[in-house]
Amino acid sequence: MKRRVMVGLVVLAVAVLVGVSVLVDDRPHTDANPNVDVGPVPGSYAAKVPTAYQHKFSPFSASVGICHETDNETLAQLSAIAKNFKMMHIYRYDEQALQIAQKNNMEILLGTDIKVGISFATQEIADTYVRTRILPYKNVIKAICIGNEPNIDKTFIDSKTFARIASHVSKALKKNKLDIPVTVNLVFGCTASLYPPSRVTFKPAGSVNNGIYSPIPYIQTIASVNPGKPFLFYDFYPNLALGGKVTLQYCLFESGRHPGGVVSCGMFDAQYLSACNATYAVNDKMEVYVAETGWPNAPESGPGGSPENQASYVNYFYNRWVKPQGGPGASNTIPVFLFYAYPNRNSNAVFALFNNSKIDFSQYSEYNGVSISRAGSEGK
Repeated sequence: MKRRVMVGLVVLAVAVLVGVSVLVDDRPHTDANPNVDVGPVPGSYAAKVPTAYQHKFSPFSASVGICHETDNETLAQLSAIAKNFKMMHIYRYDEQALQIAQKNNMEILLGTDIKVGISFATQEIADTYVRTRILPYKNVIKAICIGNEPNIDKTFIDSKTFARIASHVSKALKKNKLDIPVTVNLVFGCTASLYPPSRVTFKPAGSVNNGIYSPIPYIQTIASVNPGKPFLFYDFYPNLALGGKVTLQYCLFESGRHPGGVVSCGMFDAQYLSACNATYAVNDKMEVYVAETGWPNAPESGPGGSPENQASYVNYFYNRWVKPQGGPGASNTIPVFLFYAYPNRNSNAVFALFNNSKIDFSQYSEYNGVSISRAGSEGK
């Protein structure tokens, strides 16, 4: 994964605009589709997130997992993750992580390094990769992300190359009779409108804003390679919207009503709804999942950064987003991955969750039906 600090700066401009816009316009909004209506009627917003947006295409059996950076990982870290979560997002092929997943019946969202991803522009390379690295772990790899955030400057893959790569990987999977979907993890941004969430749209394909390229061609590619069950992922960091009228409580899910008057669960919901509706405007069959969401644990790492706020976000996230969707085996849940487990990369260390003793992971492990383990006490 690339430097999170850089991504934070890129996303900040978009997140702040989205957050402030949600607050300054509190007029009622009604749309033909009640599932995307955002209005000030008590309960109208909170009651619809996330349950009204639950989906049917997810290859995952639960709604929440955790991201793991495989650099400098230890076996103890992976074991601790397996004791608390059934789902894990890793950013590149890592045999040790996949073996632990296989041993513990976990489910993997597998990313690819940008160089590896670009190499799939050659069909033979994609064929070899799938045959030698995906096939042996076909039971645990549930989806493959091409690149990681390919629509930003730092990890950019142009849309034409991306389309060729996705097509080659999809063909390679079919050659090996693997029903593993090809998808993408995008940065949400480059929007033509900001509010209300039910009316947010993307700028045209080829547009770029604050280093974020329009998601439109990437959405179209995923729809073409997975025409029956298309889905993709975005990242959401509510703390980046802090400032002005956007309160800490609103970003931490602690308040059901922001100062503008609209009833909601929190900034995460506003960001998620905005991404859903912008995506639906491109392809109304595309389902929207969450590859990363988290909160920094240090003041210098971004707005609102502290161990206390990080713990509050993760604990409230469970109650407001995960729990309402039901436990493992519940149908139509929205996959979400918390960012991230351990500080294995210095640039991302401020987001590490398992070393924060204030976070209650027991609710996540109980939800996932796995052994309860104080993850922070293991694998340091």
